[in-house]
Amino acid sequence: GEKVPFKNSFNPNTAGGQVEKWLTECEAAQRETVAEVCKHSSEAYATTKRTEWMIQWPGQVVLCIGSLYWTSETEEALRTGTMPEYAEKCTAQLMDIVELVRGQL
Repeated sequence: GEKVPFKNSFNPNTAGGQVEKWLTECEAAQRETVAEVCKHSSEAYATTKRTEWMIQWPGQVVLCIGSLYWTSETEEALRTGTMPEYAEKCTAQLMDIVELVRGQL
């Protein structure tokens, strides 16, 4: 499985035995961490070959950021009338993924 270390650590002992307080701190740390990882992954998407980018980031982050870029790019293709070209790009990206998973990961 994938592991994502917390951006900021916290000490459950500071909750003084209050489980709800500890869980709230844990949830806050998780949200901060996921937000930061998504931000960095989004920045990397624009500058990294897509198949390399997919391997470098946690699966859920890849799904999230990939969906954001797909939506943005699809809207742009619809707005500019370039859907056939964008469809070709998407097909090429899918074929790159197929090639990647058939090889050594």
